[in-house]
Amino acid sequence: MAGLLVALISGVARGRWLVPIIAVLFVASVSAVVVGLVRRRDDARDRHQVDCSLRVVEGAVDGLTSRWRSGAAVIEQGEIRFRRMVGGVRFLPGRRVDLKGARVGLRLGPTTWAEVRSVALGSEVVQLTTADAVIEAAFPPRVMQWVVQQLNG
Repeated sequence: MAGLLVALISGVARGRWLVPIIAVLFVASVSAVVVGLVRRRDDARDRHQVDCSLRVVEGAVDGLTSRWRSGAAVIEQGEIRFRRMVGGVRFLPGRRVDLKGARVGLRLGPTTWAEVRSVALGSEVVQLTTADAVIEAAFPPRVMQWVVQQLNG
């Protein structure tokens, strides 16, 4: 590693910019692949994780706003642990949001074209209630019945 660093510095000092740029891009690419593989392995371990989108309708939840936020959620009995995907990229996780005591209420559907663009196509939207807020959540249809069972018991 030290040899690579010396070669990069000496190349830059002599006015050769192409090799250092390629080396930096290579190291960044390899790092991104490794991080992605590690995250994917961790995701595969968690069987209760589903892709979803959340937004606050009433009240306040630290880490969520009234805009749809896409991410992955671990769902267990009455609890959702949601982690945003920064820029829609799974291996760049954002801040974690914990929703305790979440219950599924009304089943809704995307109502405007803006929502359809913000939520995965074909998602089913439900209203979740917690002690602090009313939240809309969009889940893939294949997991909706399971989500309702997990949250409503």
